[in-house]
Amino acid sequence: GPLMGTHEPGQPWATEPSRFTPEEPAATEASDGRMAGAWRPWRMALAGVFGAGLVAVVVVVVVPRYEEDTGPWRAVIRAQEWPVSSRIGGTMARVYVANGRFVTRGELLVELDTATLGVEQAAARRRLLFGKADVLAIQHELAITKADLEGLRSVWSVRGKALGTALANYLVTRDVGGTRRVTLSESRELEQACAAALAVYLTANLAFSNALDLLEEKQAASVALEINVQNAERSLHEIEWRLSCARILAPVDGRVVFDKAMFNEPVAADKPFLKVVAGDPWVVADLAATQLDAIKSGTRVTISVEAIKGRTFHGEVSAVGSLAYAGRRSRPWWGSSLPLFQVRETAAVKITFAADSLLGFEDVLEPGLPAWVQCNPDLKTTRSSAQTSWPPLKEVAGP
Repeated sequence: GPLMGTHEPGQPWATEPSRFTPEEPAATEASDGRMAGAWRPWRMALAGVFGAGLVAVVVVVVVPRYEEDTGPWRAVIRAQEWPVSSRIGGTMARVYVANGRFVTRGELLVELDTATLGVEQAAARRRLLFGKADVLAIQHELAITKADLEGLRSVWSVRGKALGTALANYLVTRDVGGTRRVTLSESRELEQACAAALAVYLTANLAFSNALDLLEEKQAASVALEINVQNAERSLHEIEWRLSCARILAPVDGRVVFDKAMFNEPVAADKPFLKVVAGDPWVVADLAATQLDAIKSGTRVTISVEAIKGRTFHGEVSAVGSLAYAGRRSRPWWGSSLPLFQVRETAAVKITFAADSLLGFEDVLEPGLPAWVQCNPDLKTTRSSAQTSWPPLKEVAGP
């Protein structure tokens, strides 16, 4: 462009051109403004990300710790439960208890339908009776057969001796060099006597053999009938056992808890359909390590059950379990020393209800109900303030 310079009144025109024009400073300021406007969204985005991360850290780390330290804490109602089931399947015929009723050990709770089992029992008894009668009859026949066999054995022995004598007399006539001389008629008589003795012997031998075979058949029949009697007795005992299992008794003293809808369905073998809650219920809460500062053995707490509106209960900490990493005894491999990624250590705390607070609500506080517990600052502890260390608490299950 053309060379431009500065001129003042009364001064000659400068022959050396100026390095800067009057418009250049404004252009420079405008370019700086455009560059600042280009970088401003990125700076705002980075600031937003940083702020969101800071809020997340506060929400994840600071807020939960504040809530944990101040309470209330979530808990659940527990009790010693004894599941009741039938050892056989069937249909319920009669229910002798109501839901929530207190029963004693051995009391009849439910009775299954035994109409079919009664018919089977009568049939099994008839089979057993007839089987025993058949055994007695075959044993009587066996005794007669044994007596006949002994008589035939004696006859067979006598006929054998007679045959031996006749044969010896006949052989004398065949001895040519012998001293005794017999006539031809005597020889024929001896031969006929020997043949007759042999025929009688063979007849006695056949009768004895038949009697022996009959004895073996009777003995085999007697064994088969005895096996049938044993099977009938075993079948009858099984039916009687099933009949005894149809009467379901209370295993322990306690309250009966059941769902009425289950009584409309057939009872499956070894599947619990009701339970007996023995003793008073208690509360179990899994507390973090920071929460245990306010909980010690003997600490008085207030308990609120979600299912019971407008009613609070009082209780006392009876046991504090040892710390564990979410059910583990050691820190898991993903644990970290950073607060955001720390694996929470928890301990099970058992809280028992005060007797006067529980009165009248024993049948309402069913196991498994969610609850809330909170320390009661207005009451002092009744036990030593020193924290008692217990093994990790487990739920008490039935037999």
